[in-house]
Amino acid sequence: MRWPTRRKRPTTVAERYRSLIDEAVDDSVFNLVGAVDDWLAAAMNHGSDDDRAEALHYRTVALVQRARDPVTLAERERLLISNEGIPAEAGYWLARTQRTRDAVTAIETSRAVLYDRLTGWFDPTLLTALHATGHARLLGRYTTALAALSDGYRDEYTRQPALQPGMTVEGRHYATGHTTALHAAAAEVDRLQQDIEKVTGQPIPPLEPITYDLVQAAVATMPVIYLAAANDSGYALIVTDTAEPQPVWLPGLTAHAATRRVSELQEPNTRPQLLGSVDDTVRWLAETALVPLADWIRACPVLRTGPIGLVAVGVTGALPIAAALLQQDGPAVWHLPYARTLTTDRQPLRPPWKVRICAAPQVPLLRRLPRTDRDITWLQERYGTHIRAAPDATRDDGIEALREGDVVELLCHGKSKPATPLDSALCLTDGELTVRDLLSEDRIGARLAILAACEGQRFDLRMSDEIIGLPLALHQAGTDAVIAGQWPVDDIPTGLLMRRLHDNLADGAHPAQALTQAQNWLRTSSRRELADTYPNGYQMLSADGTLRPYSHPAHWAGFTCSGYLTTHSSGDRP
Repeated sequence: MRWPTRRKRPTTVAERYRSLIDEAVDDSVFNLVGAVDDWLAAAMNHGSDDDRAEALHYRTVALVQRARDPVTLAERERLLISNEGIPAEAGYWLARTQRTRDAVTAIETSRAVLYDRLTGWFDPTLLTALHATGHARLLGRYTTALAALSDGYRDEYTRQPALQPGMTVEGRHYATGHTTALHAAAAEVDRLQQDIEKVTGQPIPPLEPITYDLVQAAVATMPVIYLAAANDSGYALIVTDTAEPQPVWLPGLTAHAATRRVSELQEPNTRPQLLGSVDDTVRWLAETALVPLADWIRACPVLRTGPIGLVAVGVTGALPIAAALLQQDGPAVWHLPYARTLTTDRQPLRPPWKVRICAAPQVPLLRRLPRTDRDITWLQERYGTHIRAAPDATRDDGIEALREGDVVELLCHGKSKPATPLDSALCLTDGELTVRDLLSEDRIGARLAILAACEGQRFDLRMSDEIIGLPLALHQAGTDAVIAGQWPVDDIPTGLLMRRLHDNLADGAHPAQALTQAQNWLRTSSRRELADTYPNGYQMLSADGTLRPYSHPAHWAGFTCSGYLTTHSSGDRP
């Protein structure tokens, strides 16, 4: 006689919730998110460290694999919005329980979901197909609907939703999360998804699973450091192609401390306030929060000689991390959306470069940029026949430059709108060139974009995992590397920094190295050295030529280099 097989009774929090979820009939993301969040709450409140790590791993990695395939666009949006703050915690608890590979995979997966979301989950071939079939306006309608859906989900997470028919397990109800408005927004996104697939003849690309092997392939190019601030402690995960991921604990870099510092950087309304906030933040990072990481970098030859890739998670992406490491003699830093940026097949930037300059010195209601003429003159002398400049650039000039140029410098104001990031914009003479406009373009050929006169990246502290600024928009539109500032900088030090940057690029440095060298030069140069190097860029008005006028980090620490781009070898000057 054969007895029926009896299942083993679940004994841990993880086993109990995993069993309940596996037995659920409705396995849509809408319902699974609610069930897993309840598991996560139980684990964080009453579970062991291992319980917390397992729940967070399921929330960030395994949930999509468990959900039905394909995951609709509306479901992906819920997954992203409900994930706020979770990647940093997942990496922390997984690393704390010695699951370092899982920690890396959890963060990399979350970053990939965010990056793919920026263009509405579309890949470049589908965007090109929309333009080719004359349906570019459909993309705008879809982007608007997706923004409405995001707002609906955020509203859901700030109030108690009314229960709707969903999944019930052991007397516990998991709502689908649909209010009437939210349901309508999701239905509109689904309808537009069907329309887009119909007119292009292409399905929306599926969410691809992220494995540690993919990350390992990426770090063959350079070491990658994941940096995050969790509630209990900050941490770095150092990933190389020769060893297991190495966690470095940063007890001073808690989520609370990092958020407070970023808030101080974004709040100042006067120049003295900004100077004080930047100095305090860079000093805190260099002398307290990042000390254990700086020690690791100095002790490891492959990190010390650089360059390194930095994946800054959540709120840490708005801190001047590279500048703080520079003050500790750290290497050049590439800010990466995620590690797999390094695996993209790119050709090196070789001379002669096609250089395009777009300037908008006078825009209504904004401060005039008085030095753009002399900056353009210097660049024209520097690059000769390979440069084309638009001294009073329009929106069309900006798009044309980004389409045709190899190296594009934008000398204009920028508007950062953290609450509505798709409306962040470059301010040109005839209007604003927005992130939304950039993402709707199907052919941007610029290899390196330099946003010299504006703050290209700020974000809403309520949405710290969704840093969508001008640099990330340019990357998603096709630009390999972007150099941009995080706060307003005076015209004279910016002009000097940019000139040194171009000279370093011409000498064969890759963009991250060229920026690091330029920042180090600006902060350590005396008045006499500045005037001797660039006579028409700096005039020494004081008799004391030994003073270093731009040693303060507010003049140079805000600029970062994101993406990845190799350049020509030294000696082949453009």
